[in-house]
Amino acid sequence: MLKEIDQIEVTSDGRTHRIVLAQGNLARIDAAHRVDLLVISAFPGDYTPTPTSMVGQLARNGVSVGMLAKMKAMDLRAESGAWLSPPVDAPGFERLVCFEPEVLGAPPAVVGELFRALFPFLETVAGQGERDLSVAMPLIATGDAGWSDAQMMAPLLEAATRWMKLGLPISTLYIVAHNAPKAASMQAAFSAFKQEAEPASPQDGVAQEISPAGGGPVTSPAPMPTQSAPRRNLAKRNSRLRDHVRKLFAFGKGPRPSPPPASPPPLPPDPKSSVFLSYSSTDRTAALRILDGFRKIAPQVRVFEFRRDIPIGVSYQSRIDDALAASDKVLCLLSPEYIKSPECQEELMVARLRNKRAGFELLWPVYWREVHGGLKDWLMILNLADCRESSSKDLDATVARLASELAKS
Repeated sequence: MLKEIDQIEVTSDGRTHRIVLAQGNLARIDAAHRVDLLVISAFPGDYTPTPTSMVGQLARNGVSVGMLAKMKAMDLRAESGAWLSPPVDAPGFERLVCFEPEVLGAPPAVVGELFRALFPFLETVAGQGERDLSVAMPLIATGDAGWSDAQMMAPLLEAATRWMKLGLPISTLYIVAHNAPKAASMQAAFSAFKQEAEPASPQDGVAQEISPAGGGPVTSPAPMPTQSAPRRNLAKRNSRLRDHVRKLFAFGKGPRPSPPPASPPPLPPDPKSSVFLSYSSTDRTAALRILDGFRKIAPQVRVFEFRRDIPIGVSYQSRIDDALAASDKVLCLLSPEYIKSPECQEELMVARLRNKRAGFELLWPVYWREVHGGLKDWLMILNLADCRESSSKDLDATVARLASELAKS
């Protein structure tokens, strides 16, 4: 049985999604809380059932992660550090997702990769039902991996809330502690995140919490400032550092050629349409050709280009998110470097989420340079413009067609 302790609600497109802090045994989820996906973490390729790990708990309840690893239904470890099992004969969950974050880097820094990996997994499990799924997980990387609850909770919640706002089809995400002391530690980290993310309570010294029984808010003493201030200050410093690094190096897209002007270039008055241009810096010449083509054929169409359009001092990720959410079309310039870039893949996954909700009319993939092993099936079935191998003539024709289409709309 899962005992609900606290929750965060996230609204997207009129749907309410929940992130629930709970206590219970994930290896023995009861029928009332049965979930579609159980997410665990492991060292890369190591599924030894140790006494303190989720792998060990599952083994003691008849589920061998090592055996499931030999029968993977989807393997995205190279892209986002996770794999999906086939259906599991277990009462509490339908399938297992194993996240092996150290394939990519330190778990707190790469936990957001989990949600990027979950999207295709969610599609596989939901099938044609187009339903939001339920997911349960421990606070990953805090068992044998040794990371603290405070180190893992904030980045996990930050990533979960962001992806749910973008439309990730998860109805409920349970983050589960296996015993009371663990639950108390996780609740402190959970509450600290809520306090940082939500407006202050109108009552001095009182924090609002969600009643697990659904009976409305209850009051409890707010955490002392000395308890949460160091964590909040660390989070703010980390956020400023991440934004600074992103602005300097565009997070995997290559260094920016020069600082942007003090103010962004003037925008066309009241643009009727906008395009988000997603590309790897390796293909910057082609990206500039696309920009030039739109400027000549449809100057009234606004094309967002991250190097040009994000001034110094502006949060890089929030600006990217806002531009993606506001764009009428997303043009992705596909190449080997694009597919390997975590940041490009994130933009592609966000566009994929929006594309489904927009009736598959939003995403414009342009195949610029051959990708080893080919593109994923879901990309190939879209209205893909094939401009291989770096055909400027085909690219110009594609831009002319797309720009004319937007200009008329």
